[in-house]
Amino acid sequence: MLARDVVLRGERLELPAARSMTQAELADLTSGLQAMRQELVKKHLTKARSQSAKAGAILAIIQSASTSLGRSGFHDPDVLSAMREKVAQAIANGSLLPIVLPIGGGKVANPVKTGSIYLPDLSEWMAHVHLAAMAEAINEVYPPGARVLTIPDAPLHTGDVGFPWVEVNAHVGTLRADLIDLKISEYSQVAETVALLPDSWPDFVRRSAQKISETVLDDPRYASAQAERVRSLQYSMNLAVNGWSYEHSILVVNAIAGHAEGLPTDVLGDALDVRRSSERIVSTYDAVNLGIRQLGVAERAAEALTGRPDHFRLTVHAKPGEPRPQLSQNGPRSRPALIPMHGLALRYRHKDSWRVASIFDVEARIHGFRPVRHPVTGRFLFFEADVDQNILVGAA
Repeated sequence: MLARDVVLRGERLELPAARSMTQAELADLTSGLQAMRQELVKKHLTKARSQSAKAGAILAIIQSASTSLGRSGFHDPDVLSAMREKVAQAIANGSLLPIVLPIGGGKVANPVKTGSIYLPDLSEWMAHVHLAAMAEAINEVYPPGARVLTIPDAPLHTGDVGFPWVEVNAHVGTLRADLIDLKISEYSQVAETVALLPDSWPDFVRRSAQKISETVLDDPRYASAQAERVRSLQYSMNLAVNGWSYEHSILVVNAIAGHAEGLPTDVLGDALDVRRSSERIVSTYDAVNLGIRQLGVAERAAEALTGRPDHFRLTVHAKPGEPRPQLSQNGPRSRPALIPMHGLALRYRHKDSWRVASIFDVEARIHGFRPVRHPVTGRFLFFEADVDQNILVGAA
């Protein structure tokens, strides 16, 4: 069953009534996350034992904690050597190793993907448990230790993709408190992004956006790559700001995806507006990402932590020399490419144990998954399914 078919029949897609966890359930959940972290630490240390040098052992742990190993260059001797040297340089004076990862800071405001949720959920807890396990394992082989420092990039995309600033602030503040409650703030921390920006940031982004727009006109290869980003960005644009009903948003997303047959003309017009908005902002989006690199935001984050710019960098898009960390639990329903910013957590039964996957809000509605809320704050934590069913069928 597809959501668009339901909507075109004139029906609404509603979620079941939410339930609140009990304090005992929350304690059981956090205890399970701690146990999972310890299992990950053991796994990483097993990989590290094959290395005698500290830099090699640290890199073995990072590899153990990463996905997309081929794209990261772990199978390329030259890239592997360069990564090992990067680690060796960062620990040369025996200080804490900063591991920097630009990621997160909010949920994309596309109701079909994330509903009305903007605070951290269980999928984000899972991501930081994985990151913390990496740092904790490094602490075992390198006593000065390591710390994963995530740099939320949502605060930098308020003007292009349209992350609401108030929601971003609430998300980041809540996440910091969550990491303390989960007892992993020693290993995984969240940077104050705006404090890391140089005074030249606004002018750099404006000038770079203009230059990128000019490059698109002269460079067909860059134009093609940017057009691909536009196709992706359409699904991350702030659709909530339009005031559309949930059902209208489903139809617009279908039109964006090219499934336009039988859709009303106003839906097609709104989908075209989303595409045009994406085309208008993509050069600024590219300029922001360029600024993160060229203005040394990661280096400034490391320096704020240790007094030195040396660090090891991770990324959500694996590239040679920059691994992509594993952020989700392995399992039959896992979607490792779906980072917490773009989806919501689902907790489900598999072989008599609980597993966690990421899904879209519309999938939860199609399958009737119940939202589960925090016992104290009442905020959404995850959807729940009692059985291991075909949970990922039923897109928008």
